[in-house]
Amino acid sequence: MPAHTADAGAVGHVVLEAESRFPLFADEAAAQLLRQANLPGLGLRGETQVTLPPDLLERLGLARSEAAARMAVPGGWLAAGMSTLHSLAGRPAHHLVTLQMQRPRSVDMVQRVLALPLSPLQRELALLAGLGHARADCHRLAGVGEAALKKHLRAIFAATGARDWEDLAQRIR
Repeated sequence: MPAHTADAGAVGHVVLEAESRFPLFADEAAAQLLRQANLPGLGLRGETQVTLPPDLLERLGLARSEAAARMAVPGGWLAAGMSTLHSLAGRPAHHLVTLQMQRPRSVDMVQRVLALPLSPLQRELALLAGLGHARADCHRLAGVGEAALKKHLRAIFAATGARDWEDLAQRIR
């Protein structure tokens, strides 16, 4: 899979009233996703309760009809989709908004590499592997000679448990 493909995170749900589409309920996962998204008007970030504003659909970028939207938030995108629930006994049907955090794989890869006990140059070399570059590219892209590259790769392999360049690339991704 390409490094830019999005990884899906936790899924949360919000139930909206049938006609007004006023938010009635949000599960804990949805509350956490909304806190992470830092949308204006949802209360303070550190609060345990999330205040659902009446215009939540507009804040999420969803139109009045069934739709899907994706908005940039810290750490990736917040994907939102809305569907109509089944109605009971001829009553108007409530709506369900499904929220999911999506992050570019490259962000996760960088975070994994930054967490390794490596020097800045070794992190750069590990990222080159994760981004799909050939081992031979390291001389040109990182400016290291063959002897230094071997020394740094030994340290990287020890820190990651990788056996070789291809294994390193798999582990970093």
